[in-house]
Amino acid sequence: MTRDAVSIIIPHYGSSLLLRRCLNSLVDLQESDEVIVVDNGTGVELSGSRVTLIKNPENRGFAIACNQGAYAASNNLLLFLNNDTRPRDGWLAFLSESISSDSDVAVVGCKLVFPGGEIQHSGSVVSLDERGMLRGYNLTADLPKRYVSAVTAAAMLVRRDAFLDIGGFDEAYWNSHEDVDLCLRLGEVGWKILYDPRAIVQHIESAGGEQRHVGIDAARVRFNERWVGKVTPEPRPVAHPLSLRRKVRNLARRRLRRLVGRL
Repeated sequence: MTRDAVSIIIPHYGSSLLLRRCLNSLVDLQESDEVIVVDNGTGVELSGSRVTLIKNPENRGFAIACNQGAYAASNNLLLFLNNDTRPRDGWLAFLSESISSDSDVAVVGCKLVFPGGEIQHSGSVVSLDERGMLRGYNLTADLPKRYVSAVTAAAMLVRRDAFLDIGGFDEAYWNSHEDVDLCLRLGEVGWKILYDPRAIVQHIESAGGEQRHVGIDAARVRFNERWVGKVTPEPRPVAHPLSLRRKVRNLARRRLRRLVGRL
């Protein structure tokens, strides 16, 4: 059955091998779909008439790259997709069905799984961290299709008109909280956010390189400046052990780089 045409937007920074594997996994495409890769300064070269390549001279960050792709897109549905993902069969059909059958929905998110099959994301909530600051947290339980506060932009289907009406991703964020902020801003103007577990995407979390973590603290400050007093914090979920190990490893690397820089 034919579905609505989709523009798949992949911001790229880091491993070209991961990007090519992601592109090779896009087997559910229709003739009317398009794939837009926005390269953040890696110089990657891609062949094939299906892929449109937008080149940036340096890493401009996730939000700017996604917005570039959105403005270049020709279809009414935008699918933002990380370069370290591999979608499972039927994912686009499920996402398209969910958004086309509910005119109140602006965003549909996927079930993200680790390479071993464990659930990485089943919707997102806004909770308080250990410092009492608001931040987005992924739910990792096996949950049903439902409305949620937010979903991750690692694999997110969005109505283009709704996206552009609110100005797209806030480009002041750097690789953190752009997606949660976008969902909350859409919610402010009356749109709903939906999680559909039938659409499954494998995700190698934070595989885009070390520069991905630059600016996270500033992004959290901006997120709090915008949303404190506007959203009610939800209970904080327990993080998946695989996510915790990655976070600890990345934190140790960042602290080591700062220590070396002082020597």
